[in-house]
Amino acid sequence: MNRGCAGSRPALVEAWILFSVWCSATGWILSALGMLHRGGYSASAALGVGAAVFWWKKRKPSLRLKWRLLAGWRRRFRRPAPLVFLVALILAFVGGALYEPNNYDALTYRFPQILHWLDRGAWHWIDTWNVRLNLSGTGFSWMMVPAFLATNGSRLFFLPNVVSFALLPALLFALLRGLGVSGRTAWWWMWLLPSGYGYILQAGSVATDLFGTVYVLAAIVFALRARRRSSVSDVWLSLLAAALATGTKVVLLPLMLPCLVAIAPALRLLRSKVPVSAAVLATAVLVSIAPTLLLNIRHTGHWSGDPTDPVGVQVKNPFYGIAANGIQTVVQNLAPPVFPIASKWNAFVAQLDQTPAIQHLRKNFQQFGLRLGEISQEETAPLGLALTLLIAVSAIGALRSSGSGSKGAGRLAFQISVASAIAFAALLAKTGSEMTPRLALAYYPLLVLPILLPRASVALTRQRWWRVLAVLCAASALIPLILTPARPLWPALSVLRSLERRFPESNVLRRGLDVYQIYAARWDNLAAMRGYLPPDAKVVGFLSTVDDSQISLWRPFGSRRVQEVIEAAPEARTVHVLRGSVLIASARGIRDQFGQEPDAFSRAIRGQVIGRERVSIKASVGPEDWYAIALPRDPAGVRRSRAAE
Repeated sequence: MNRGCAGSRPALVEAWILFSVWCSATGWILSALGMLHRGGYSASAALGVGAAVFWWKKRKPSLRLKWRLLAGWRRRFRRPAPLVFLVALILAFVGGALYEPNNYDALTYRFPQILHWLDRGAWHWIDTWNVRLNLSGTGFSWMMVPAFLATNGSRLFFLPNVVSFALLPALLFALLRGLGVSGRTAWWWMWLLPSGYGYILQAGSVATDLFGTVYVLAAIVFALRARRRSSVSDVWLSLLAAALATGTKVVLLPLMLPCLVAIAPALRLLRSKVPVSAAVLATAVLVSIAPTLLLNIRHTGHWSGDPTDPVGVQVKNPFYGIAANGIQTVVQNLAPPVFPIASKWNAFVAQLDQTPAIQHLRKNFQQFGLRLGEISQEETAPLGLALTLLIAVSAIGALRSSGSGSKGAGRLAFQISVASAIAFAALLAKTGSEMTPRLALAYYPLLVLPILLPRASVALTRQRWWRVLAVLCAASALIPLILTPARPLWPALSVLRSLERRFPESNVLRRGLDVYQIYAARWDNLAAMRGYLPPDAKVVGFLSTVDDSQISLWRPFGSRRVQEVIEAAPEARTVHVLRGSVLIASARGIRDQFGQEPDAFSRAIRGQVIGRERVSIKASVGPEDWYAIALPRDPAGVRRSRAAE
């Protein structure tokens, strides 16, 4: 087991890091050259294949090692904990392969941003109400581009997360062993930690928290290897992995502190090969969050890209950030996989919101929320109830002893634990989102380190009751994986429709059917509005809230582009380019952005309402009115305006 984790799978992690670097670096370079298209990627792929062949010849294991590793895998998955992980991996792959990606963040800004970039042939600042199209990290987006160009669709977008999930156990084992955790304890937790609901639900998804977690773990693992082996190549890999983590999500920036603690003593090795080290450092900057931050500063004057912070995600007072996020983290991590009384809990939360203490807290933390869903879902799930309780039980057991591994490993583990705690506190203090517990998925493996170091943790893993509890906790994560509305692995709609016909008065069944139906159509939720588009339209207008998806209007991909309307005047640039075409707008979006009713807005831009549909975008909101507004090529009002000019 030790040999497998230290041998073949770090090579797989190395290959994954290098492939990720190629995707991100290629995206930025081709974008700078204005060659962000199939031709540019074909030329880059040829170079990439050559580099991959060279790497494979250098790292290729012997046939004897391959057979030994295969036999080891077969023996390993006969045991309950690894078997649960294998089942989860297979189910995640099946779910990702069966369903179009419907993660809401991906649909609202990651997928649209790459469509805009590919349409222009380069990265550019997008005219949009949804600022996340411009200011968010591009790491996962650059991974999506080659898959999209290869298939002209989104069906392969889930693969990076399946790979990330598959790499988690080996990385966790290497991390824990490198920091002095006993082999037995590390073996158990390498299989248990991936059973956190957030990790397991994102494994077949296009969310980015699991994806970023792998880079953080890899950065520390290769840093530990560099210290142990005095290997400059491991330093390079550690730096590249850390850079990729920041390029994925800006909320991972605080975790660069424990990464720095781990790599600092080995940085002197960079002087042994200065030219290559300089090239690696330059590449690390390119694939990190640095380009995005610099572009944010250029276009908005602020590194965040959102200097006014209209939705309040930047906490001004750290005290309220830590308090609110601390409460949210406890509540969301204690949420069960299935919560039938969610409506009663949410009614209680609504009453709680009226108390002076919560109202005061919400003034300083606008997005504070304790609402829970009936089923754990990838958009909200952190570790979940089962793993949280197992960690709590293990923590109580760890209090029986303060002993740890070797002195050197114990000191380093203490330093990294403290650095991780500081990083987590920084995340809580500055992030004003109700999703912070889910955003912290990359933090949790480092935060549990102190309870795994004491010798009592080894004794605990020898207890039969603990092993049974551990396997049951891990297996419980399969429940939301099978039931998830995003990728149900059971005939959800057929069963719920049949039950609703038998029990028409059941609000629970009606709610469940609504949720599954909305998720089933989410990947193309504005399909009904495409019927109003002119067949020859090259540009289509879009106006919505800051959290709606425009993907439906791009379909079929390559036939048109989408232009958001950000001005309410007939001669405005974002309106003028739509002359002769149609604007698709939500009533709520028109009210939010311009404070007008749809008919008044249509008259203001010299348009005409030609259709209206009731569309369900979110289960929490219900059906909403969406309008199709035709814009004549040259209306009289615009002609008079131009003549006056």
